[in-house]
Amino acid sequence: MYFKKISIISLLVLTFVIATFNARVYAETQVSGTISSDTTWTIDKSPYIVTSSIYVQHSSTGTALLTIEAGVEVRFEQTASLVIGWDRRGALYAKGTEDKPIIFTGNTSHEYEGSWGGIQFTSRTITQLTHMENCHIEFGGYGLAANIVCDIANVPIVNCVIKKSSGYPIKVLANGLKISNLTYIDNKIQATLLSGSISEDTTWTNRGDEGTYAVTSSIYVQHGGSDVATLTIEPGAIILFDLNTGLNIGWDRQGALNAKGTESKPIIFRSSAIEQYPGSWIGIQFTDKTIDTLSIMQYCVVEYAGYASNSSVVITNAKPTIINSIIKLSFNNGIYISGAGSNGLLIKCNNILNNKTAIRVKSTEPAITNNNIYNNSDYAIYNESSIINIDATENWWGDQYPSSETNKISDNVIYEPMLQAKSNCIVFIDPDPPCELNDSDNDGVDDSIDKCPNTIQGSAVYSNGCLAQDIYDEKLELTQQINQLNEQIQNMYTKTQMENMVQDILEWGDCNNDGKITLQEIVEKLMIISGIISKK
Repeated sequence: MYFKKISIISLLVLTFVIATFNARVYAETQVSGTISSDTTWTIDKSPYIVTSSIYVQHSSTGTALLTIEAGVEVRFEQTASLVIGWDRRGALYAKGTEDKPIIFTGNTSHEYEGSWGGIQFTSRTITQLTHMENCHIEFGGYGLAANIVCDIANVPIVNCVIKKSSGYPIKVLANGLKISNLTYIDNKIQATLLSGSISEDTTWTNRGDEGTYAVTSSIYVQHGGSDVATLTIEPGAIILFDLNTGLNIGWDRQGALNAKGTESKPIIFRSSAIEQYPGSWIGIQFTDKTIDTLSIMQYCVVEYAGYASNSSVVITNAKPTIINSIIKLSFNNGIYISGAGSNGLLIKCNNILNNKTAIRVKSTEPAITNNNIYNNSDYAIYNESSIINIDATENWWGDQYPSSETNKISDNVIYEPMLQAKSNCIVFIDPDPPCELNDSDNDGVDDSIDKCPNTIQGSAVYSNGCLAQDIYDEKLELTQQINQLNEQIQNMYTKTQMENMVQDILEWGDCNNDGKITLQEIVEKLMIISGIISKK
């Protein structure tokens, strides 16, 4: 009897295991190719294994809609992607829940960044039918810039987790942005990649990790017709610009900028470079197509700009409001104002510091008052006109003013009466204040890390204290070493010997014990191994 009971129980357990195994096997659904009509991926057939890229596009003139149920997992083979619309119209509706998110991931035993392509929306995507919410998109980026690419058509993407991309988490069209409350985890570049310009009212949000934006080509804010396009940036957002890029408000048509941060959440405009230096992006430009009454910069930080434009903020025949902001570390001018259309422009309650010239004015009469304008290596204010006087009274010029060497004031500038202490209308604290430096050559770089300790005072330098020519010479020397090394080791070693050498470098190649191995250190170690130089 006991034996029979055990046997029955064992049989039941075995039956359950087999049924469970079969259910798991048959639930895996392989998919590929084109989805040309309305299709739903259901939880009972999950996970879906995408063996080659899927194109959601109608077979004729209609729209093919792919709907994915909550809790479904979609696994992609390497190089495979999900493309919504291509030659014809398509849409994606993927709405999970907090406890049952929809998961898009790679189909590999070992997870790694770039193990599949990504989700791509195109000009044929029907945005009115497309929505992503409570989705997890991970380990993508192969062949694409990001896990999600919607740089032609913006679609609503909210409350999603995007992680482990081999590039950016998401690439979006800067115009008409529809993303919010996104979470970025361990992507190669933790920023929202922007594409294109702005022709309609657009808000760059900061309600999740999407609030750090990367700009890789200049953005123009101007309406597509006769109306006004306004770019609104939420408090706390950080905008990172590549070298030859900037933000232009109005150009051929009307545009406006509404950038209002707060004391605790300033909006920051700076370079995307790892090593920040003056002139590492263009800056912000307001033109005569700027709608003055809609344009304001308040509680903003603009730093390290001036590439090509020579100025962090350029205002031409426009009068935006600039108040309670910090403008610093420009390649040349902090603010450049020109044209009769800028008469009466108010620059008030700002910190303008560590530029060559804080404010340069040409053929216009702005009102400059209650600012702290100090530590500028050349001029505090420079008036290019000999017949127009500029009202710059009630500003604080720093502890060492008046000075004939730095932070000077040119002719035709009325600067008295002046403030005897920092302006009390500025309550904004710099989120990245300059530290106290031991700086013998006064180039803004502490002597402990200054590789070029004798630069001329006021020179624009890299974060290591060197001028561009010094950096060029250093790279030239490294290039020459690499060429010499190549000649020495060419045909000297077998593949196995080279692998052993690389392994040795990985083990003991960190010359300065900083936990990193630089190209310079690799070259040095290879030259030691090859006998070109002796071991130190």
